Amino acid sequence: MGVQKLAAPGKSSSSVPMALEEAKPKFAAISTPYLDEERLVALAKAVWSKTPALKNCTPNSFLRAVYTAAQFGLDPTGIGSQGYIVAYGKEATFLRGWGGVITMAARNGISIETFAVYESDTFEVRRVTGVTQINHVEWRPPEGEDPGDVIACYAVAFSKDWMHPMVEVVWRHDIEKVRKNSASANGPAWKNWYSEMGRKTAVNRLAKRLPLFVDVKEATEHTGRDGRKVITTKKRKASPLAEVQAMHDDTIIEVEVVETPVAERSYDSEKLLASARDLKESNPKEYREVFGRRHVSKMKEAELAAMISKVEGIIATKEPDVVTEQSVSNASMEYEDELRF
Repeated sequence: MGVQKLAAPGKSSSSVPMALEEAKPKFAAISTPYLDEERLVALAKAVWSKTPALKNCTPNSFLRAVYTAAQFGLDPTGIGSQGYIVAYGKEATFLRGWGGVITMAARNGISIETFAVYESDTFEVRRVTGVTQINHVEWRPPEGEDPGDVIACYAVAFSKDWMHPMVEVVWRHDIEKVRKNSASANGPAWKNWYSEMGRKTAVNRLAKRLPLFVDVKEATEHTGRDGRKVITTKKRKASPLAEVQAMHDDTIIEVEVVETPVAERSYDSEKLLASARDLKESNPKEYREVFGRRHVSKMKEAELAAMISKVEGIIATKEPDVVTEQSVSNASMEYEDELRF
């Protein structure tokens, strides 16, 4: 099981937005129909730009996380809770959210429903060999009255190919174990949305038993007969619910971002100035946010290139379904316990 190297074509750069652009051919080779390389790079730039903690991570780990999101076709910005790129110290890691389970289930013809059970409800679980039957009668008191504490949550998966649905029930003591082991056991998510956190726990536990498979594409680069670099793709069947978090050695793509001293780089001054002018005209608000009143003609080329990349990253966040900084930064706090399997 070798570790494959993802080397960006052409000259490498320590700028993550630029490295993402350079890695597009590799992303294109392994992307799914659900998330192409252009959209993936735009979303990855948004996450990088809006999440300060990720800037303390190694560029290698961030690009590996983006590569994983590309393989499984899950949005890494947190929209719909599909997935997140979260900083753990200096390592950026792609984590699948509970929405990612539901999304991948739908792609496999499986629908999932999840519910919370309160003290005021009638709830009965009957287990027969191979079948779990649930009788849940919801009762909600008049407006303003409390239905009681959450006593359980459950998730149910249906498929036309199954004789019976798959059911996962988590009782309150199960949910409490997850909460107490969380780094944010007393955080806002658990205090204000206990039922939502319990439902997520049920979905993530159910996910361990679901047959959610995807054709994973792996890209390799080699030299062709004419001496040019050639990217080839190999497909294999994989279970993303087992591999997204574990990231086995044979699925990890180690991205090499070479730090090149600024003095050794060469820039096209005219192109940089033209890019800056275009950004100023097309996106004046984002341009001012980064450049302020500075005159680009008086800036050093390396500094100008870095600021242009920063503006481009901010512009990427203008996509209508890009997650906000707050929801991305809360990802590890809300999901870390349910996602480690």
